[in-house]
Amino acid sequence: MADIIYVFRSRNETMAFADVLKRSGIRNTVVNTPRECMSGCGISVKITMQDMGRVNGIFGAFPYKSTFQGRFSFEKIGIKTKVVKIGN
Repeated sequence: MADIIYVFRSRNETMAFADVLKRSGIRNTVVNTPRECMSGCGISVKITMQDMGRVNGIFGAFPYKSTFQGRFSFEKIGIKTKVVKIGN
């Protein structure tokens, strides 16, 4: 099953978003950004697909979006990684 990653150009914003999610009771993991995303600061916030609706609501109120690069579906298939941008 695919997970969702939120990619920012700033490590500070990445960590702040992960902290906001944690305080809201949403499990997340800070992971290395897959090279297929070709952007970002090198780390991203990974969530489960099931939490995407709640996370999008929280993201709407997140004040630090100036370095946001996008949401991506992220799935490991054997040794390959399938990454697809979601939305704009």
